[in-house]
Order: sequence, then structure tokens, then C-alpha cells
Amino acid sequence: MTLPLQQEDDATLLSAWRDREDTAALERLVEKYRGALFSLIFRYVRDISDAEDCFQETWARVLPCLSRKRPEKLLSYLFTTAHHLLVGLGDEPVDGA
Repeated sequence: MTLPLQQEDDATLLSAWRDREDTAALERLVEKYRGALFSLIFRYVRDISDAEDCFQETWARVLPCLSRKRPEKLLSYLFTTAHHLLVGLGDEPVDGA
């Protein structure tokens, strides 16, 4: 039985992703934080397509670093990464230009 997203423990989901490459665990993490992260991004870009691109780029940058991050800080790390992309502190522009 799967717990509701808000009740699932980030540490358990991150461990499943890191240790077993459990894509279902990763999908649950992405869905768990989709609303908050997408809302933050959309407030900056005001365009659905650009917001989706930034959302995906944020996760693409966070995934390789997950093994070094504390699970309880995941949302903060996602927000910080998205913010850096949005204000131009990332390695390349969000739109790939």
C-alpha cells in the first residue's frame, strides 16, 4: 500500500532512489514537491512552457547531488536551485539560449 504523498518520508524515498534506482520513489518525490516548486518558478517566468522547462532543469541539476543532501532539506535545495536558474546564477540559461 502506498502512503499519501504528504505522509511519505523523504529519507525513505531518497534511499530507494539512490540505493535501488527506484524510479517510482523518484516519481513520488517529484509529485510531492511539484505544486510548491512549480508555483515558485511560475511566479518568476509567467509562462507555462518556460516554467515546465525550469522545473525539469531544476530536477536535472538536483538529481546528481541527492546522495550528498540531507533529506529534510530537499525542498530548500530545490527552491535554491530553481532560484539560481531563474536569476541567472546557473551554468546556462533555462531556455538553453
